[in-house]
Amino acid sequence: MKKSIIRVLFLSTCYWHGMAQSPNAAYNHLNTTEGKEKSQMMPFDIEGYRNHVKHEHERYRGINAVGNEVEQFGSEEFGYIETETEPGSLFEYFKQYYPNGTIKRQGMCYKRNFAMGIWQYYSPEGYFINEEDTDKLYSYTWNDVKNFAATHQIDLYDPITRITRGHDEDYGLIWVIFWRVRNDENPVKTVYLSAEDGKILAQYEAVTK
Repeated sequence: MKKSIIRVLFLSTCYWHGMAQSPNAAYNHLNTTEGKEKSQMMPFDIEGYRNHVKHEHERYRGINAVGNEVEQFGSEEFGYIETETEPGSLFEYFKQYYPNGTIKRQGMCYKRNFAMGIWQYYSPEGYFINEEDTDKLYSYTWNDVKNFAATHQIDLYDPITRITRGHDEDYGLIWVIFWRVRNDENPVKTVYLSAEDGKILAQYEAVTK
C-alpha cells in the first residue's frame, strides 16, 4: 500500500503542536495564581514588529543582536509567533504569544516539521501551566535518526531532505525520512522507521523522467 508523500511529511508541525489542547480546558485547574510560577520571559515586542511590517500577518525576517535569524508574524486578533535559529542549525526555538504579548508556549523544533524536547505552556496572565516532554514516546531517538542518516548518506542540510515524526494510522508512532538519493535512477526516497526500535516499516522510491 503506497501512501501519499504529502500526507506523511506533515504528520506533525511546530505550529500545530499543542493546539489540540483547548485553552479553556488547559486553564480549568488554575483557580488561583497562588503558588504558580510566573514566566520571566520577555513579552513579544508588538510595537517593534509593527514597525517592521506594513500589515499585520506579514512576516518579518531579520538578525538579532546575537547573530541569530529571527522570524515574526501574527496579529492583534490571533496572537504572535517568533522563531529564532542559530546560523547553520537544523533547529529553531519556537515561541507563541497571546494577543497581549505574553508567552503562550515555547519549545524547540526541527525545521518546523516536529516539536522536540521539553515544551512549556503558560496562561494568558503569564503563569506556568505545565510542560510536555515531546521525546518521551520515541525510544528511537533523534541521535539514532542522525546515525541512520549518516549510514545511508542522507544529507540533513539538503533542502530536499525532510524528517518528521508522529502517529500513523497503519504503523503507529513512526519517524519519516524523505531525501534525495545520489543517483539518476531513483532520485528521491521515503522511509518509515519504527519509533520504538528504528525498524524499517516501509520504504518507497520515486523515479522521474
